[in-house]
Amino acid sequence: MDLQLPIGQVTYILPMREDCCIIRKFIKRVKFLTLKLSSYQVTDGEKQLWALIHSKGLLHKEIQDLYRKVRTGYEIIILNHEVVELQDVEFCLWKLHYKHIDEYRRRIRQTGAKSETNKSETVQNNVDGHMEGFYSFLSEAIEFYKELVAKFRRRYRLVREPLLYEKVASSCSVEAARLHKCQFACHRFFVCLGDLARYRELCKKSQTPNCRWSVSATFYFEATRIYPDSGNAQNQLALLATYVGDDFLALYHCVRSLALKEPFPDAWDNLMLLLEKNRSSDLHSLSSKVHFDFLKPHGESFSETKSEANSVSSNNKELEATGSIFSGKTELWSLLVRMTSFFLIKSRYSNAADYTSIIKFYTNLNSDVLVWFFCFA
Repeated sequence: MDLQLPIGQVTYILPMREDCCIIRKFIKRVKFLTLKLSSYQVTDGEKQLWALIHSKGLLHKEIQDLYRKVRTGYEIIILNHEVVELQDVEFCLWKLHYKHIDEYRRRIRQTGAKSETNKSETVQNNVDGHMEGFYSFLSEAIEFYKELVAKFRRRYRLVREPLLYEKVASSCSVEAARLHKCQFACHRFFVCLGDLARYRELCKKSQTPNCRWSVSATFYFEATRIYPDSGNAQNQLALLATYVGDDFLALYHCVRSLALKEPFPDAWDNLMLLLEKNRSSDLHSLSSKVHFDFLKPHGESFSETKSEANSVSSNNKELEATGSIFSGKTELWSLLVRMTSFFLIKSRYSNAADYTSIIKFYTNLNSDVLVWFFCFA
């Protein structure tokens, strides 16, 4: 009786033997050769891909077929590779997609500039073709990453509930290290999904002014749920908050991104940009709309600001629906961010301990406490 061994897309037939050691060695050898072949195909395919893009353009069918072939090669490596190197392979896979995104943006800018000087139908069709191609590419990439997450979870037996991770990790130190790397990779896939969905909404923005950021936010929140120690997804949520003009929500997620065990490298610079922008913005409308008496914060001004808090934009409602903190867009929240900016930026040039303590304060402060403080203090 023969033994059938499905490995990847190939089924190997071996004679049944009592010595399982030989079979295990054979499987290990076949996997090694399969991964080596996939690595070669990916490297060689990417070289051909970028050469063809510059010679034939992004919309050529040969380009799209080669992109899918390289993408599949990365998928095979991720699903069969040793977990130790997952992070490097995942980064290369994202770089493959981001290079396409960057190239699409460049082509759209170029064709858009030509359309302003040349109003011919051919030029306009070229612009529309690149916009449609970009949108189609992003949609296909989103579906690919969704399927990759499902396959990855099955391959490495990742449970969906984060609370169960701790039980598995506590059983074995080796298993805990493996699980940690798998969690990080899965979290990165969801961050990539959030970025792709965000780019797709920005692509639609040129045609429809109303953007729905809830899809991106859902992916980012799932990333924080799977791997809470990373500040990457929190930084992306802060970016979404700036899209809807909610400075307070952006401040909250920036601070969360900095205060976690693995802070996002650019989070501090993004926080400073947010605060500098808020400091330079005009808040004169505050004095004309709200007369806030700090001696009687619960008086007449509260009813005015409460009505403003209820006028939340549709985009903010979408962010709240995904489990975010309260994001009522009131002038008082902008004033809070303005006040914070003076503390942080001033202390940045005086005492590092000052702004560290401020960050810890805002990190530990619940949004409901802030609402209570401003309304009833």
